[in-house]
Amino acid sequence: SSIQFWLNCLAVHLAPRLFNIEEQTPPAMAPHMTPIVDDPTAWKAADVSDQSKWTFKLTDEMVKEIDAALEATKEKEIFSIAHGDTELPALSQVLNGILSEIEGGVGFAVLSGLPVERWGEEVTKRALWILGRHLGFAEVQDKAGSLIHDVKDHGLKPDENATVRYFQTNVAIPFHTDGCDIFALCCFSQGASGGRSRLSSATTAFNEILKRRPDLAKVLQEDYYFDARGQRPDGKSCQVHPIFTYHEGKMNMLHKVPYIMSAQRLEGVPKLTAQQQEALDVLDAVMNEEDNVLEFDLHPGEIALCTNHAVCHGRSAFEDTGAPGKTRYMMRLWLTIPNGRMLPPHYADTREYMHTYVRRMPNDISVMDGSMGRLLMNSGVPQDDAIWSGRSITEEQYHPKVVEAHRKYIDAGSDLITTNNYTVQPHYYRKAFPTDWESRIAKDSETAARLAKEAIAESKPSRPVRIMGCLPPLCESHRPDLASDFITKEGEDFIKKIYRSIGEALIRGGPVDVFIAETMNTIQEAQLAIDAVKDLEPPIIVSMEGALRNNQLKPQPQEAAAVAEMILKAKENGAKIEALTFNCAPPEDIIACFKVLNDTGLTAQLRAAGIVMGVYANLHDRKKLLDGEAQATTAGFTVQSGFSNPLAVRKDLAGAGVLNVMQEFVRCGASYVGGCCGSTPEQIGLFAKALDEVHESDVHPGARPCKRRRMRLRSN
Repeated sequence: SSIQFWLNCLAVHLAPRLFNIEEQTPPAMAPHMTPIVDDPTAWKAADVSDQSKWTFKLTDEMVKEIDAALEATKEKEIFSIAHGDTELPALSQVLNGILSEIEGGVGFAVLSGLPVERWGEEVTKRALWILGRHLGFAEVQDKAGSLIHDVKDHGLKPDENATVRYFQTNVAIPFHTDGCDIFALCCFSQGASGGRSRLSSATTAFNEILKRRPDLAKVLQEDYYFDARGQRPDGKSCQVHPIFTYHEGKMNMLHKVPYIMSAQRLEGVPKLTAQQQEALDVLDAVMNEEDNVLEFDLHPGEIALCTNHAVCHGRSAFEDTGAPGKTRYMMRLWLTIPNGRMLPPHYADTREYMHTYVRRMPNDISVMDGSMGRLLMNSGVPQDDAIWSGRSITEEQYHPKVVEAHRKYIDAGSDLITTNNYTVQPHYYRKAFPTDWESRIAKDSETAARLAKEAIAESKPSRPVRIMGCLPPLCESHRPDLASDFITKEGEDFIKKIYRSIGEALIRGGPVDVFIAETMNTIQEAQLAIDAVKDLEPPIIVSMEGALRNNQLKPQPQEAAAVAEMILKAKENGAKIEALTFNCAPPEDIIACFKVLNDTGLTAQLRAAGIVMGVYANLHDRKKLLDGEAQATTAGFTVQSGFSNPLAVRKDLAGAGVLNVMQEFVRCGASYVGGCCGSTPEQIGLFAKALDEVHESDVHPGARPCKRRRMRLRSN
């Protein structure tokens, strides 16, 4: 009845709020009604019945190339074998043809002729990995981080527990899609009976439903709840997204009907409406219509490669006997391919595509500047026990040295320079200027912005150079305990008032192009800085102290997840967050934070929200000091201890050595890269010279319009 229909609709909208699912799984993008999709993947079975048109046979020469690659890498651990470790000159032409067929053709192919019987199980797995690395990037397939799955009967059943997945069973698998751009399924042995491969065009299915039941085509482009089967790295039990999404001229499907049904057992998941269930039934019926289904047997030594965007796959049930060669055993890779399509933004929050989404984003690099304090003191600015190098701002005679320091970084290649007001804050200024500290904070912040602007004007760079207006920690750096006590003592309103005053002064003196809340000790401190300036014109970069140390000064990289969630929430609430960066910690600690964000899928969510990542590490040999290992106390870093415990630059980070970690930061997904304490203009110049100009034709499909340059990375 119409009453029941509207009650069901109400349940769909209220349940997420009643059971807090909306916070667990952000809503997907708005649905799109589309016309008939005209695409090579919109095939019928008769169109692709000639297997010779999509089968690529290895020649003896190509097999020899694989054998040579196996021999050359036999001492390497399998997953450490990189694309650049092997050469497949003849086979690469075939692999490129397969990529073109998958993204631009019918959407699938079979590579045949691998001598798996001669190779045996382990060598076959290594060969599959090598081929996969020449096709693209292998992505993890589960929460455990598995890069290759053994697809065979493990003696399990899908309803045995909440984490069993169909590839671990021998039951028939309905049409579905996997994760990443494509899967590569290598047949090692065929089994006794059954296990036929089945393909059906998702594009054709959508077109047919749009013609027959446009109302259901709309429903299939709206949100369904999917059981995550315990595989999301963030631990969320389900995810919400449409089955079909039309994006940038392509129809995309993300579908596992058994997981829709098993999600119904989860607390707080709304029951399927009658229309949703009917849409699933019609979709299943259309995909299984005889003229829409391609069936074939995958034989030992063959690899099926298929898009996960526009072609669904399944298999019939199978039986094993245990006799040699009578156990069905497949090896599977999930691959992100270089010619892959643009992905819908909500794919960033799916376990299947979070890693592909990040990898698909362009790796355009903006070069930040480096250390100013030591550079200024080396140039003749006196050290000060209260404000460190702050006399460069408070005393006009040293202003030319600030301009000169900025110019050195601009001339070295920096795209982003930071105003020199890091020490312009109440904890220091109350000691140095007890009678007029507050007015001086505004005045000196304004001066810092003006000097940065003068430096750009004098350097006359041929490229755009942006000014980052520093919102510094208002107490000590690297002391979350003191920062929390300071906020408690002074009150949040006071903190926001000071940050607001600094922000407005930076605009008057520049104006600055972007704020950077720099070396934030705690999430609370960062949140207050955001709240203070979020309604001002410049966007905001939030830069956390890169080890995320606790009150005992021990690194807590797992807190990166909470930081990212705060940043995403702030962006959702209207703050113009441009970037999340980590700074002033050893590179290893910052990389650990990046790993947490990548593993939990939060990097993908940040990128989908338009927030890039950045890093500028501390190059000093100071890890032991900050970890409390070099002293009996946990005094941490203060201006005084910085003078009394002079720290040399780490040998591995001196000079050109810093390029290794900068390159690793880029690999981790950083777009803004620079240096912190211990870095020099010369090192920033080395990094800038290690960047290539990006031409639009070089950027993969899926990339936003290119910016300026990117890192020349080693093969991976």
